[in-house]
Amino acid sequence: MPLLAFLLALLFALDEVAAVAVLLCGCCPGGNLSNIMSLLVDGDMNLSIIMTASSTLLALLLMPLCLWIYSRAWINTPLVQLLPLGAVSLTLCSTLLPIGVGVFIRYKYTRVADLLLKAAEAGLFVLVYKMYGRDTYKQDPLNEDEDTDISYKKLKEEEMADTSYGTVTTEEHNSILMETAQTAL
Repeated sequence: MPLLAFLLALLFALDEVAAVAVLLCGCCPGGNLSNIMSLLVDGDMNLSIIMTASSTLLALLLMPLCLWIYSRAWINTPLVQLLPLGAVSLTLCSTLLPIGVGVFIRYKYTRVADLLLKAAEAGLFVLVYKMYGRDTYKQDPLNEDEDTDISYKKLKEEEMADTSYGTVTTEEHNSILMETAQTAL
């Protein structure tokens, strides 16, 4: 996946910031949505959970390595310093803790686990219906008081809170400087 992101960034001749963003998306591990989809289509849950957990664990080591290898075409730093290790660790914990509880319940109380599984499937269908139900497609007429002008210039003028792990600045053509931010997790 990182190689594909790198090749796509080269193929489409993306600028430095866009190329690094595509590369970062390609280096991130898979999420928990695959587990939910496997549950809904009666897929192999064991395989889905193992693949999600292993990709998240391996991402702690391979994500910095892949970013360092593939981003050298756009970044002139010896090492990529902006890594969302906190987010990867949070994903790992949010995957493994519920799985551990589920394995324990399945081991000790098999019938309760079957009932909880059926309730979870029904809850997912209700949640999806509430989120994407028929009321979502109804459009309210716009009030005259609402400001609907969303332009790049207006978004650029607005002050945004810094929620990133650092800043990326361009000093000269084909060089990007990345500075880490001191944030508490």
